[in-house]
Amino acid sequence: MKEHEIFKYLLILLQCKDLTKTQSLAGKLRAVENTPDAYPGLPLKPEFEKGGPPFLREFFDETNTLDLEFLEHQVRETADVKYGMYRAAVNASRRHHHEYEAQKMIVLEKVEKKKADIMKKEENIKKLMIRKDTLLLSQGYRTQPFPPAVKVKNRVQKGTVVTGQKARLAVAQDIFGVKFTEIQKSPEEDPFITIEGFYE
Repeated sequence: MKEHEIFKYLLILLQCKDLTKTQSLAGKLRAVENTPDAYPGLPLKPEFEKGGPPFLREFFDETNTLDLEFLEHQVRETADVKYGMYRAAVNASRRHHHEYEAQKMIVLEKVEKKKADIMKKEENIKKLMIRKDTLLLSQGYRTQPFPPAVKVKNRVQKGTVVTGQKARLAVAQDIFGVKFTEIQKSPEEDPFITIEGFYE
């Protein structure tokens, strides 16, 4: 669209009577850029750097040998082509946008239709996870990962009763620096308490 605006402006420069003495299109543009106040009847120049953008300088090089009549025809035709390209781009963008919105609606409708099934499957997965955890807990451990233990640095007198979570032990003689550990090797076997030496 910017290029279309520039070529429309060049067409106005070619038709400007105050610029008839300047033969080249690049010269007409330079004259307006250098002394804009001298041509109050012209519309505002589209914003671009002095001398024009690269595509415009290339156009000047390609058409600098043409007479003004044919040059005007070339500029008008180029402006029309640029506008046609712009409209084609706009139409293509609109078409792609409409296609995107239509596809989006189809996907959302499919998701909405499957929502109940998805929620049901999610609920089933949660129930299965709870059942799995329950089964694992009911199996128990062959050996407890961290068996209950008590460390005693000082003397434990004969006859002291050590009570664990499931087992009891009566100490048969005075002992020092020991660790009492409750062990159950499997759910089928009875738990018992062991005595080990403990020194720091």
